[in-house]
Amino acid sequence: TYDHRVVIRTIQYIRPYKKEVLLAILGMVSYSSVTAAIPWLIKTGIDEYILVGDLNGLNIIALIFGILLCVHFIANYSHLLLLERIGQKVLLDLRTELFHYLQRQSMTFYNRFKVGQIMSRSQNDVQALNEFINIMTGSLADIFSLIGIIIVMIMMDPILALISFALTPFMILALSIWQRYARPAFLGVRAAISRVNGLLQENLSGVRVIQSMNRHELNMKSFNNLNRSYLRAQLKATQLSSGVMPLMEVFTGLALASIVVFGGQLVLNGEIEVGVLVAFALF
Repeated sequence: TYDHRVVIRTIQYIRPYKKEVLLAILGMVSYSSVTAAIPWLIKTGIDEYILVGDLNGLNIIALIFGILLCVHFIANYSHLLLLERIGQKVLLDLRTELFHYLQRQSMTFYNRFKVGQIMSRSQNDVQALNEFINIMTGSLADIFSLIGIIIVMIMMDPILALISFALTPFMILALSIWQRYARPAFLGVRAAISRVNGLLQENLSGVRVIQSMNRHELNMKSFNNLNRSYLRAQLKATQLSSGVMPLMEVFTGLALASIVVFGGQLVLNGEIEVGVLVAFALF
């Protein structure tokens, strides 16, 4: 789940790679601009060339469309590659700093925390951050594209744009409610796997003592209890994560339906052109 504190703390690791970040931002701006321009180009082709039967103009639109697709591919590939490289370099720096931090700790620190828990937090938390960076890699481009699309939609038809955005407050409210339940659930998963790994490390390092004292069944019972707790935490988190995408698809479907219904009425009344309705549906 999103945590702005994690984002703020991650920024300090991104600062050494300012040039790569600027190039990635340039790629994202190019990608988002082309993404917003493609529906506009289709709208132009429909209203100004297809409906009037201008084949020569339509061929020009097709040529421009092909050029935009090439630019779209190059910009998308370059910014994703750059962001992924930056993310992996940040993780490398983070793992190195974490290793140095653990090397500097006193024996009291290692007496207070189990080795299994330390290993679990070191590996699982860095892996979770890796997944977060991968998600942010795609999300940043989507945010830039969304800004460009909103600007283009308002320029095309402000009324239809407002109709498209009507469900946005309800979507934000639903996500905020989901976030309230999802964050503790995912934190619970990380805490549960940490306890499981801690007990597993204790049993592996002390296996001779366990065998000599015939504690197999007791230790297995303790491990099963922790393992079941981890399973319950994971299933709860999975249930929450599985529900958010269908919910967003419902809002998307409702927004598209409202565009078709209200936009269709505007087309029939002659207030907007067919291409505008098609462009909004593509957005």
